[in-house]
Amino acid sequence: MSKPTATGRIFARFLKQLQPIKNAWYQHGAQQLKLVSLPLASHVTASAFTWPITAKASWVVIGLWYSSLLISLTSITMAIHQSYALHFSENMPTGVKTLCDALASSDSTVGRKKPKLFQVFTWQLPSLMLVFSVCLFIVGVLALVWDTAWKEKDRGGKQIAGIFTVVLAFCVAQYCALSVGIFQCVRVWSDDSQ
Repeated sequence: MSKPTATGRIFARFLKQLQPIKNAWYQHGAQQLKLVSLPLASHVTASAFTWPITAKASWVVIGLWYSSLLISLTSITMAIHQSYALHFSENMPTGVKTLCDALASSDSTVGRKKPKLFQVFTWQLPSLMLVFSVCLFIVGVLALVWDTAWKEKDRGGKQIAGIFTVVLAFCVAQYCALSVGIFQCVRVWSDDSQ
């Protein structure tokens, strides 16, 4: 048996260091899919159709809610497919490595691998669709509140709609601030790893 060369030893050390990163990525991906596959958004949207006020809702509200329900169900089925792919790759001898190779392409200018943008989009799509579904549901609720406020002028509906809109604006601002903060951290972590 021949002794490994210096390059072979360096490469073996590199692969050994890379394995925890691959495992961590796999675990985070699997955990994310568990969260996405929770049918909570679908349940909330479907249960909204049982509200008594829904009988008087405009076609816009119903259209937004049906769209939200369809998108959240599609998100769940996509997450199930990704869970199968991750489970299958975990049980194959070289599955995680093959999956990581499929997700990255070599960048000759940097001298290392970088993620394929299409793959990043593909693996984030169930989460993105779920967020979009929730946004459609919220826009439908906003339309329902304002539509009801304009139809029932004598019950303080405009004040309720105004309060709801202010609280919604606050929630949107907090969501945007959280998103910016998270992506700033991700960018810093990404810069540190290079």
